Amino acid sequence: MTIHGQLFDGKTSAAHACQLGLVGPGRVGFNWAGHSVSYRLEELDISSRLGNTPRHLALPNGARFETKDNDAVDALLLNQQGGAGFLRLHRMESSMRYVLLAVLVTVVFVWGMVQYGLPAAARAVATQLPVVVSTQLSDQVLAQFDERLFSPSLLPEERKQSLQRRFDEVLAGVEQNYPFQLLFRRGGNTLGANAFALPSGLIVMTDELIELAEHDNELVAIMAHEVGHVVHRHGLRQVLQHSALVLIITYMTGDTSSLVGALPVMLMQLGYSREFEREADAYALDYLRQAGIDSAHFAHIMQRLDRQHDDESGIGNYLSTHPATSERIQPFLQD
Repeated sequence: MTIHGQLFDGKTSAAHACQLGLVGPGRVGFNWAGHSVSYRLEELDISSRLGNTPRHLALPNGARFETKDNDAVDALLLNQQGGAGFLRLHRMESSMRYVLLAVLVTVVFVWGMVQYGLPAAARAVATQLPVVVSTQLSDQVLAQFDERLFSPSLLPEERKQSLQRRFDEVLAGVEQNYPFQLLFRRGGNTLGANAFALPSGLIVMTDELIELAEHDNELVAIMAHEVGHVVHRHGLRQVLQHSALVLIITYMTGDTSSLVGALPVMLMQLGYSREFEREADAYALDYLRQAGIDSAHFAHIMQRLDRQHDDESGIGNYLSTHPATSERIQPFLQD
């Protein structure tokens, strides 16, 4: 058996024409440019076969033999313990059946990790992070919102104090170390009637939302919903899950700057957001029941908010970070 290829001595970039052949049981010799050396097969590090790409045989002295004669290398491996395993692996890699099976297993694994693994990991990490991390993140976000979107609230001080007292009631049974704080801002044409919670416990309500409410218990229901976001650490979990998704998509596609790379991240992250909304809704419903407040108040203000936005059917609802309002208010109307 003679295998033709090139030898790189590991000292220079020059390639030398080389011949490899059996020189004894389980022993091969290399001959190039007037030089020769021999080794036992087990002393060589032989690369696995990958299609028709060249094979590499690493020699103990740092040299490397390269050849395109894969069939001859396969035949050589039959003389090496475990060589048959290399050949079986190559046949599996060359079989469309096994390739499709491998793709299916990979897709199922990635789906399971995104659907269940990432949320569980993000929840575990978020509960271990110190509050100072949430505080720094929240301060930065609020500063950007104040600079670009919000304007100072125009609510009378008496109205703010009245809502602050109701907010304190919502917090009475919350066992959290977060520095909860209720803030008032004017949303203007961009945000309008809105409320949101930042990871540290800062909860912002716009003047427009307060003006939209027909009863203070409607605003209390919104407060409880936003407190639920903080208690369940949705803000931090969202950041952690989004970062992990970007890393996964980047690893799989090599690029997230294009729509092809960014769209899966966006769609999966929207799914996480809708789940967080349902969890916060459940928290609000539990609070309203314990406080003896009619849970329909939440449904009423949500319906009013919904009328101010676009129709929730079709792709617009699918791409929304919130579940359909009609779906969300059902538990509150049935209570």
